[in-house]
Amino acid sequence: MTHVIIGAAGIGKYHARTFASLGVEVSSIVGKTQKSAEKTAHLLEQNYNITPNALSEISDIFQSSGLRSVSICSPTNLHYDHINQLLNRGIAIYCEKPLFWDWRLDAKTALNSLDSITKNQGHKLVSNNSSEHYVRRLNLPSDIKKFFFTFKTRGKNQYHDIAVDLLPHGLSMLYELLGAQDISNINVVRVQKFLYDVRFKYGHCDVFMSFWQNQLKSEFIFKAASKTYERVQNVSNGSFSVYLRSVDTGQVFELEDPFISSIQEFVEDVYLEQTPVLRGFEKSVFLQKTLINILLQ
Repeated sequence: MTHVIIGAAGIGKYHARTFASLGVEVSSIVGKTQKSAEKTAHLLEQNYNITPNALSEISDIFQSSGLRSVSICSPTNLHYDHINQLLNRGIAIYCEKPLFWDWRLDAKTALNSLDSITKNQGHKLVSNNSSEHYVRRLNLPSDIKKFFFTFKTRGKNQYHDIAVDLLPHGLSMLYELLGAQDISNINVVRVQKFLYDVRFKYGHCDVFMSFWQNQLKSEFIFKAASKTYERVQNVSNGSFSVYLRSVDTGQVFELEDPFISSIQEFVEDVYLEQTPVLRGFEKSVFLQKTLINILLQ
């Protein structure tokens, strides 16, 4: 039983490393071209001792008899087509957020597209909602009235594309805290080349999110129930660790890398439990709908 990475040059290489560390064989990677796939395969072998086949066509992965799951790490405008190519084959899909995006679609068409892939795919499709694990670690009340989130990264997205990239992080935390809620009073406060601010109501909770890219220093801070937390990441001698720190008290909350925790949940569902309904399916569908309703209002 094996796993394939579609688009392994960027975040896909971390998918490959994580799946392999959890005992899942990464049998193949699919690149934009054969040359790019071979280059990435060489780097995976060199850096992580992973030896996948290098492919340039998604159709080639179906020749593998033991294929159980796929990571979609290609550009977001390609996600929809790639998901469609995997439909009705019984393959579990772990898709980078968002599930798909295309600015040429209006809200109605985007929602219909979402319905078509989730209905046909059954319950074997989830998106990477790893930021939920930050708030899952905390003992916060379920009746939060205000939520603030700011995320600054070194990314190069601009204007509204910043929200496509970073808004899913905030939405996944809201879902973990408050469950599925209606969105209302959407107000895009400010859009600049490397800045996107938005305000809305999530159920009865007032939400403000501020996203920055092209920043020299990454920053991930959120405030809920009058308590403010900061994500701290440490990289030392090739090892990575992450924890939350209370800005108010300095208390540290240790946690496993949320990215690893998210993939581990997927692996448990697909390879151990072999459940027909992935735990993140309904959440992923709801978060995609919410993203569509905010950005294509």
